[in-house]
Amino acid sequence: MTNIDYDIIIVGGGLVGLAFALSLQDTDLSIAVIDAKPYKPLDTTQSRPLSLNDTSYRVLKNLNLWKDVEKNATPIKHVHISERNQFGALRLRAEEVGAEALGYVINIIDLFAALQTKTLSQKNLTFIQPATVNDISFQAKTAALSIDTESGAQHISGALIIAADGSHSQLVERLHLNKEQRDYNETAITAILSLSQHHDFTAYERFTKEGTIALLPLTHNTCGLVWSVCTDKTENLLSLSDGEFIDKLHENIGYRAGHFEKISKRHSHPLTYSYVSERVKNNVVILGNASQTIHPIAAQGFNLGLIDAVTLSDKIKPHSNIHMLQAELLKQFEADCAEHQKNVIRFTNGTVNVFQSHNPAVMHGRSLALNLLGLCSKSRQLVAKFGMGKLRKCTKSACTVA
Repeated sequence: MTNIDYDIIIVGGGLVGLAFALSLQDTDLSIAVIDAKPYKPLDTTQSRPLSLNDTSYRVLKNLNLWKDVEKNATPIKHVHISERNQFGALRLRAEEVGAEALGYVINIIDLFAALQTKTLSQKNLTFIQPATVNDISFQAKTAALSIDTESGAQHISGALIIAADGSHSQLVERLHLNKEQRDYNETAITAILSLSQHHDFTAYERFTKEGTIALLPLTHNTCGLVWSVCTDKTENLLSLSDGEFIDKLHENIGYRAGHFEKISKRHSHPLTYSYVSERVKNNVVILGNASQTIHPIAAQGFNLGLIDAVTLSDKIKPHSNIHMLQAELLKQFEADCAEHQKNVIRFTNGTVNVFQSHNPAVMHGRSLALNLLGLCSKSRQLVAKFGMGKLRKCTKSACTVA
């Protein structure tokens, strides 16, 4: 059994964990990433669209990642939000808020590949995978992890532990943190659609009795589909032929985006909600989906995790000795992120609750609200800025563009 000391240990090698590690590449800190999955080439069949808000775009620029994903990135210049069989609609335009784009859509595989390439060559970073955490204990200034690896058991310690191991975080469970969770009773069906015409850089969100449909513009006259449907209807939709599925999609969203000519292989995953209110315990910080997992209806999940990661790294960088990191600094990080996190969660869950209702009075109210928002330029700008991540106080890595 070996004993190794690091300054920072990141549990979880997903997008947020790797982005946090990369944000500290120019420091003298020794960092380890523990991931349960072995390293292997990326599975391109698991590609799906990922919506980045303006703040996330700026973060990727500062991390020198944007140039690696820009080739296949598509700007969102317009957003059209509507409800089937109702008169209300909301249209957002980038030029109305003085921006070139409201956000961007990239392939999640492209971003992970860029992060993987950068971090594998990062001098102050060590990968330990496959490995799982069995136990955690605390000493005066460090936390000790007991892990299982292919070469046997190890004990490693770090001055700061980052739990970025996803919705079912083992560290969150082992720390016995209070966790809210529920099933949205919905499943997301994702695919890539080929269009008969250019999408004009427009993202569509359509609320229907069959669930919420999002179309995200991609390159080469294609768009990404995210269709959140009631779980008990998922099997039926997935069993349809490609032609039948496309017909069903047109029945619900119409032809605003043109005709859907082809569709890729469809994937599905259940949608659940979880929220850990205590994000800092001793010298452990909870980030990404381990901290909050939310519905994709507002496309804010990854964006929220990424901005939290760079907010934390910006607080760490000025401290040459992380072992002297004061508890007050971590508590300040928690306080800085809490308000925006709660606002995003409230907005997301509130939208889900409102649009899952089929009560005629609620449906009429939704339609009226969309129309009223659409008629007021200040309201449109407020909604657009919220989606862009501009209503949150940002740290240096998030607010500047390299």
